[in-house]
Amino acid sequence: MKRFLAAIIASLALVAAAEVSYNGPLSVTSTSQTVTFASKRSSVTVISNSTSANELYFRLFTNCDTAAAATTASIELKPGESVTFTFNGSSECAAYSAISLVCDTAETATARVVSK
Repeated sequence: MKRFLAAIIASLALVAAAEVSYNGPLSVTSTSQTVTFASKRSSVTVISNSTSANELYFRLFTNCDTAAAATTASIELKPGESVTFTFNGSSECAAYSAISLVCDTAETATARVVSK
């Protein structure tokens, strides 16, 4: 019985680990890039890993949105900053499906995106 329970616990740990997706490091340039998640995500963390003084900008999309390019009018993230978005509801649109990232003209930055 102990072996059986240990096997179930190990299986659950593997499933839980498989739910987390890590995209990065992403090189962000002045050309907007879109990362589409393989499945719906209830939580997304965006991290600016940039060692330069360059900000990055991003747009986060729900599964009811159509992904589009990020612009410098989008949400700004300065080097070293991070932000997390989490859905607690259960509506049809209560999940994230994609993120677009961009930098200002002639700038680059590094980002990580962690989602589950």
